[in-house]
Amino acid sequence: MIADGTVLLEAAVLCDQHGLSYFKRIESTLQDLKGSSQDQPSEQTCSVEMMRKLITTIQEQLPCQRFWQVEIMVLVIKHIAVSTQEGESDNLSVLLDNGLTEMLVFVFEETKRHVSQNGREARPEADHLMEVLFETINDVAEYSGAARKLKVEAFCARLIKLVINSKIIFHTRMEAERTLNLLLEGCEDEDLTWVGEDPVIAKLMQHLAEFLPVAGDFEMQIAVTESLARMVTKSERKRRSPAWFPSGTISEAFLAIDDQQFDSDCRIFLNLLNKSCPGRSVYSYSCKKAFLGDYEFGW
Repeated sequence: MIADGTVLLEAAVLCDQHGLSYFKRIESTLQDLKGSSQDQPSEQTCSVEMMRKLITTIQEQLPCQRFWQVEIMVLVIKHIAVSTQEGESDNLSVLLDNGLTEMLVFVFEETKRHVSQNGREARPEADHLMEVLFETINDVAEYSGAARKLKVEAFCARLIKLVINSKIIFHTRMEAERTLNLLLEGCEDEDLTWVGEDPVIAKLMQHLAEFLPVAGDFEMQIAVTESLARMVTKSERKRRSPAWFPSGTISEAFLAIDDQQFDSDCRIFLNLLNKSCPGRSVYSYSCKKAFLGDYEFGW
């Protein structure tokens, strides 16, 4: 009985149904699995054959802009990722060893062409697929250090390019930035040594720093600052900071950011940066008093 329960998702993916009924069956299976689990999602068996079916189906559906159908297939990957424990099962490893990263990159690049842009008709299905993809990328990265390294290498540059693309709506860019930071958060310094050596990433980090003053949103500025701080070691920050922030005062404020008190130090840095901008787009105001009901917080 237990064995039968672990092949439900694979059976749905490999079934002989076609058209919308095929995707609805998979969606229904995912909902049943989610409803039957309390804390940990029900682990599901996956095979090379299943991975091939996922790849071929996505390759068929995405060029036709069938975003919902592709989202269902990505949700299959997401379920397997969150339900697989490293060292206890090799289910996700089967997918990783058989083209999962390349498939996720394909979905990212194709979907990016269709997400909503400022001043154009909204594309909510493409936007939602991109959000599900962001979540799935991080879920896969959580599986192991090796999986995280693969995802950082595959998506670091792609996410930065999306963040600084002013044509894309803000929400998608903000989610891309959050995804980047979640990927970087679990990386050891040695996992990121290639970042400092890659000329493409180096140029993109410069663009990210140039984007900060015109980001137009304080939360985005904090997230971008976090990315710049995470992508390089402290010694590397000292070397790059003068190019990122030509003003000595602002460069010093960036270097003064302590990882242990990032929030407060980052706000000091950003306040200096924003005050220095001729066409200032972000304003912040100091809080002099704070109340919870009738209770005044002390400082």
